[in-house]
Amino acid sequence: MLLRASALREVGGFDENFSMYYEDLDLCRRMREAGHEIWCEPAATMWHDALDGARALQSEPWRWAHKVRSTGVFHRKHYGRLASFFMTPLTLAAELRQLLFQRKFRAAKHLLAAILAACRPGRPALRSL
Repeated sequence: MLLRASALREVGGFDENFSMYYEDLDLCRRMREAGHEIWCEPAATMWHDALDGARALQSEPWRWAHKVRSTGVFHRKHYGRLASFFMTPLTLAAELRQLLFQRKFRAAKHLLAAILAACRPGRPALRSL
């Protein structure tokens, strides 16, 4: 991601309510709403020195807990409480479906556990922000 420091300051930088995941989407959305253009270069390539820990074979449960929480934060922030009530579970169900289709059963188990933990009374993960 390349952007001007002045544009980043204009929109308030990264939102600290996102502990992990969705912070880049949130920033791009706010930049676009502020009148900045968002460009994507599909031919660009990048090398990342680590696997996506949430999707990797070792699939760490804490990463999925962050993803579940950030999904709820993003939907509530940009679509409102009522829309978030429907969109967050649908988004997570689609993620779970994709993991099962890719035969990443350990990651699917961790995602399902994070979803169920977020739905327990007193747990703010899906209701945060």
